[in-house]
Amino acid sequence: MKKINLLAILLLSSFFAFAQNKFEQDRNAIKALAGFYKVTFNYAETFSPDDDYKFHERHRSSAKEWAVILEDSPKKIVDPTLIGNERR
Repeated sequence: MKKINLLAILLLSSFFAFAQNKFEQDRNAIKALAGFYKVTFNYAETFSPDDDYKFHERHRSSAKEWAVILEDSPKKIVDPTLIGNERR
């Protein structure tokens, strides 16, 4: 019986260690997204329930995006993004 309990404790502790490691990997991945990016938007209307609707032309636009970490606490990461479009 003691061997089964020991095995159960070892399995549970390894599970919790893996879960904690996965949590930290996720946090690091989110924090790695902070930075300055050039983003592209592809606009296309694909569906209309109204048969008389006239679709607009497809077009592409680009902008600059800045993501910054404002809060990094143990259970919360706040990383708002600012998007600015260049006037042409």
